[in-house]
Amino acid sequence: MELKENSVVEFTAPNGGTFAGFLRELDATHALFDFNHPMAGKTIRFEVKIIGIM
Repeated sequence: MELKENSVVEFTAPNGGTFAGFLRELDATHALFDFNHPMAGKTIRFEVKIIGIM
């Protein structure tokens, strides 16, 4: 597999599941991956309609 900076790489977890890491930096001996959610640190706004109260 050829690795390129600013690309998403899929990893296999010990339980068999998968997760993605964003390759931030790459040189001849090291790779730096970011496993934060893409929305981490961003403001998220929701518009909701309340349809009932229990």
